[in-house]
Amino acid sequence: MAAPQGPAGGAGGAGGMPPMSAPYPPQTQSLGGVPSVIPDVPITTVFLVLFILGGAVHMKIFRENMKDGKKFIMSGMTFGFCVARLITCILRIAWSTRPHNVSLGIAAQVFVYAGIVLLFAINLIFAERCTRAQHPRIGWSRPFTLFFAFLYFGIVVTIIMLITVLVQSFFTLSVHTHNIDRDIQLYGGTFYAVIAFMPLLLIALGLLIPRHSYIEKFGIGRFRTKEEILALASALLTLGAAFRAGTNYLDPVPLRAPTPWYFSKAAFYCFNFVIEILVVALYAAGRIDRRFIIPDGAHGRGSYNPEHEKRMSRMSQGARDWQSSYLDDLRRQWPRAYMAQQDDETMNALEGRQRAGDEEDGYVGGVPMDASELSLDNVNGQWKLRPVSVISGNTGHTSQTYAANDVKSVRKSMAKSTHSGKSGRDSWKQGARKSEAASRGESTRRSEATNEHENIDEEFDFEKEMEAILNQQPTGKERDESRRPG
Repeated sequence: MAAPQGPAGGAGGAGGMPPMSAPYPPQTQSLGGVPSVIPDVPITTVFLVLFILGGAVHMKIFRENMKDGKKFIMSGMTFGFCVARLITCILRIAWSTRPHNVSLGIAAQVFVYAGIVLLFAINLIFAERCTRAQHPRIGWSRPFTLFFAFLYFGIVVTIIMLITVLVQSFFTLSVHTHNIDRDIQLYGGTFYAVIAFMPLLLIALGLLIPRHSYIEKFGIGRFRTKEEILALASALLTLGAAFRAGTNYLDPVPLRAPTPWYFSKAAFYCFNFVIEILVVALYAAGRIDRRFIIPDGAHGRGSYNPEHEKRMSRMSQGARDWQSSYLDDLRRQWPRAYMAQQDDETMNALEGRQRAGDEEDGYVGGVPMDASELSLDNVNGQWKLRPVSVISGNTGHTSQTYAANDVKSVRKSMAKSTHSGKSGRDSWKQGARKSEAASRGESTRRSEATNEHENIDEEFDFEKEMEAILNQQPTGKERDESRRPG
């Protein structure tokens, strides 16, 4: 708010001479001007009643929370602001009845300055909590904490400076001192406009910066609703602070000049009392005591809502335990599906370790190429040994090609599954069952066809039979002599 300036350049009271004693009356216009009985007293009385109601509501909320063991300081701060505005209204009513009493005017404007900073501080506290909940790594960092400490310190120092220069301007006639006072008033108005806008900036940055963790819930209600309440209150306070700062930068208007609209009484009440009572009502209707409350002594990530942090940790640990247990069961019961689920790098890493366990379970992952079988050569009609990629056993012949086809079929079946929940596990098991059954059926059919072709039963002694057949075959020399003509 623009403060009225004291007499400048020797201009003063009657006859153009300054009064002989301080405080000196102002010689320039300010926002709202000097109040009068009509219309200031009726309007100020309405706001007086509204601030009484607002203070009573917030004090009741504060006392109820204290009974429940919850200390929400911001309700007490809002009550303090309402008390400051009650005093402001009372002093303004008294000043309207005695317009020439400079001391009443000084006191009324001091309380106008002193009250609004409480709402600025409340919004900053809420913005700090929202930022720490969204981005704990940034919000709990030392630079961020020091930055907010600097803002709180600046609010206190600035209000002391503004009150000092306001009072001083009524007790000096020095032009140089008045210029310094004006510069400080410009700084103070600009600083408070920036402070009022700061929560809006932090909300926007919180939404734009990518999050690396979940939002830490605190209080009740949705986090989006908290930000909406804070944004609306900050927008209202920014409007009032920006208007007051803008009027400070305009050239001073002499008392005898026509009053511009931005110094009118309507502008004073709209950009001060109306905005402030709306913010007080918003705090009460939005139940900031429940939405923005945090545990006493909260410090560090997870301290705003310890139960939520524990619950999220248990959920994460439970998910990891379920995944580990599921993979163990899959590897034990369905080794082929487990191997198909892994990528190539994992399959190569587990190949040696998996092969030993698979051989115990009756599954051979790789088939060596050093086996052979006795077969009849269709060219010369002789029996000979032919190397094949086959391993003979109780279940018949199993080839490497069949194993490769089996893995491919498992991969296809798993690609169609959802890979999550019971349906995923059923799909994997079903695919593994089908592929294993197909492999066993194909192996059985190949084994039966080979046995029928060679007429070899389960008790066939391969080594003895091979030795006997080789003994019966003529050597190369005997074959040549038998072919010579007699």
